[in-house]
Amino acid sequence: MSKADTSKAKAPGKNPPRKKSAAAKPKAAPPAKEKKLSKKTIKALMIAGIVFIAVIAAGTSYYFKAGGPEGNEEPEVVEEVQKNPLPESVQLLLDQGLLKDALDALGPAVDSDPENIELLLASARLHVKGARYPAAKKLAERALKIDENRGLAHAVVGLALFQDAQFEEALKKSLYAIKLDDKESLGYLTVGKIYLRQNSLKDALAVLKQAARLDPKNPVIWTQLSSVYIKQKEFKRGLLAGKAALEADPDYPAAHFNLSVVYFKQKNISKAIEHVEKAEALYRANANEHWVGKTRHQKKLYLEKFKIRTEDIAKSDTKEK
Repeated sequence: MSKADTSKAKAPGKNPPRKKSAAAKPKAAPPAKEKKLSKKTIKALMIAGIVFIAVIAAGTSYYFKAGGPEGNEEPEVVEEVQKNPLPESVQLLLDQGLLKDALDALGPAVDSDPENIELLLASARLHVKGARYPAAKKLAERALKIDENRGLAHAVVGLALFQDAQFEEALKKSLYAIKLDDKESLGYLTVGKIYLRQNSLKDALAVLKQAARLDPKNPVIWTQLSSVYIKQKEFKRGLLAGKAALEADPDYPAAHFNLSVVYFKQKNISKAIEHVEKAEALYRANANEHWVGKTRHQKKLYLEKFKIRTEDIAKSDTKEK
């Protein structure tokens, strides 16, 4: 018998080992204690998730623009045409640039059709645009009573909480809004504002860039991006972002304010004064006395820094003409 055969043969006088009973089960190990994640870790995971969504979205876009792998035709994308939920009379006012009048006209329309969730959400979005945050929040909360899974509604509530200085709740609500609808820009915008306020500039930049991809004609997003670049002392990029904001809305006061800061840093005093004065005029037209005061203070700072008078700038502008 070979060695291999010998190893397989039963040893004489010994019984084969008994098979364990099927009923005999090992004792379950005690449940492991859950490890609590630190706030820093949770924040990092949130950012990673948001950036991952942004990268996937961008990557898919580039893939289809390139036509996919060689030999494959670019797939045809058919977009569903969505009906405008706003009444024609309200839309006409918006087309004429009469946002305040459009908002005033929306009230009766919403009251006459209180279960129309699309109208509620469109109205909430317009109230955000008009900086009527408490009214926007009420409309969004009414929409959530009809459908609690609408990302835009959660995003509106999140922004309203931010405006009310409830930053922790605003962050939670906005991140949940992104989870429900990662194609809606408002949640990203609020998260970006919060990170900017916390001076987490890298995180703010990531989410605001994604907001800009989703809503490239939103002046608020571009202005927030310019604020990040200004804080990072990247003034050329801050200038480009500020100009993009004005392309979206030439009368957005915060964009003019940020551009005045950029030009001041670049020692272009005439441009700095031009934009800070424009910002002041627009804030006054909007009855925003807080920012009227801020723009005046900023202008005074510019003049004192360069030791010039307003009339000197006027003379300089006349010579250039």
